[in-house]
Amino acid sequence: MKNVLRVMFVVSFAALLGISIIAQQAIAPPPRPAEQEAHAAATPKVKISAGVAVGMVLQRTAPLYPTDAMAARISGTVVLQATISKTGSIKNLRVISGPDMLRKSALDAVKTWRYKPYLLANNPVEVETTINVIYKLGGGEPSATPAAGSQTTIPPPPMPAGDGPSLAVTMQFIQDKLSHLGVVNYAAYNHDNADGHDWITRFSIEDTQITADPATCRVSFHEKRITEGKVTSDADFWFNLGKLQDVIVMPREQLLKKANIAHGHPTRDARIDPPLFMLVARRSETTGWYFYIFDQDLANRIAKAMVHGIELCGGGNKSPF
Repeated sequence: MKNVLRVMFVVSFAALLGISIIAQQAIAPPPRPAEQEAHAAATPKVKISAGVAVGMVLQRTAPLYPTDAMAARISGTVVLQATISKTGSIKNLRVISGPDMLRKSALDAVKTWRYKPYLLANNPVEVETTINVIYKLGGGEPSATPAAGSQTTIPPPPMPAGDGPSLAVTMQFIQDKLSHLGVVNYAAYNHDNADGHDWITRFSIEDTQITADPATCRVSFHEKRITEGKVTSDADFWFNLGKLQDVIVMPREQLLKKANIAHGHPTRDARIDPPLFMLVARRSETTGWYFYIFDQDLANRIAKAMVHGIELCGGGNKSPF
């Protein structure tokens, strides 16, 4: 009875003071706009494996094995972290691991690569991935390549003509840019590591009569090549974009090194002056057409146009492996 009177007294006292006694319920206020934006920004990016990213590569510049690293016999794998933008360009590229002497070479090459945009619900999205660049020494054949399985650039399946520039616009761009390359003169300063022999070879290449026909997907040109004052090639060439496997860009030194190895001279190296890049339109691993370009950015732009032309003409490496 005393407890009942005590409760009644407390309630009555509270009523005299005009106090309302209610049950408390924790109700969070609705998020403010700034909080909503912060939450959206915190949404994690899509992450894809290095293997998936390999199949998205459209165009790449092969890494150049640093001379000082070769001399020091440094090899290994440089692992890079990258964001592939909605348009397929590389962003936020950084090194995760790898030998210090090889890192800059890997960064310089990979930052120019182009990828097929990653689609989520048919909409392009940014993705994060890792890229492995392997540097190997052995038998006099240094090489710097993407990880195993990605040495072949695989364009995506053909896209509709409305996705990006039309085939007519693309072929006109290719024709115009190749037509303005002019005469390319350069020298190769050669050195044989076996006997210490040094020599210089001078070259002159001129491509003329460039045509890129959208009706046939055919690129044709006339090439005149002069080596040490002697004409070594003076002929017409052509290729069909629909029959190409891929397009790559690499330093002239790297392609010359491969040629020396193929011809049984693995101990020979060369320095090209002025620096020169090769745009290679490849039908297979061993068959391709070469264009000599001083401006690396221009080489990459033409390569990008050719890759787009390959897509529209139904070419590309269709192997899933």
